[in-house]
Amino acid sequence: MKPFKKLKLVYTPDYDFKLIGIVSTAANYELCHWLNVMLKLDLSRSNDIEYVKKDSFTAANVLISFAIFEYHDEILKRDFHLLSNTAFSEAQSTTTTPQLFEKNEYNAVKYYLAEEAKEIHYFLKITGHLSKKESKELYVQLRKLSCITVFKIIHLATFKSKELFIIDNTHTK
Repeated sequence: MKPFKKLKLVYTPDYDFKLIGIVSTAANYELCHWLNVMLKLDLSRSNDIEYVKKDSFTAANVLISFAIFEYHDEILKRDFHLLSNTAFSEAQSTTTTPQLFEKNEYNAVKYYLAEEAKEIHYFLKITGHLSKKESKELYVQLRKLSCITVFKIIHLATFKSKELFIIDNTHTK
């Protein structure tokens, strides 16, 4: 009897997208609204991206949800995703001194989708072809938005967290 031949499955993720980091103090729904107006999109809230992370204080697993808005342009064959880079979770801390009624305190803990880009509040991910002219027009429109303090193009070749932005479209909606 011949031994089975082993096949190796090689997975190569598709990083064929543009990623723009946005610094803005606007709430996610407000930024989404202005992006819709200026870029003529129809971004709408989708299912959050959820991760389980270890809480650094209690070592307990914490479910973290990052907001995501999406729009699929059927005509131009492009997908737009606006992702929040920050999420908050409540960490419970109890008083250490024994008391008749133990007091539970909750502290908000801030988590980042991309730890290496803590200065970024949102990411705009664009999948599909954008010509140089279209890219320049996009940047011009983003500069016009008063709710955006600054934005920067993320170079995927050097961005360590790029695999976090591979979004399965079956996940959303």
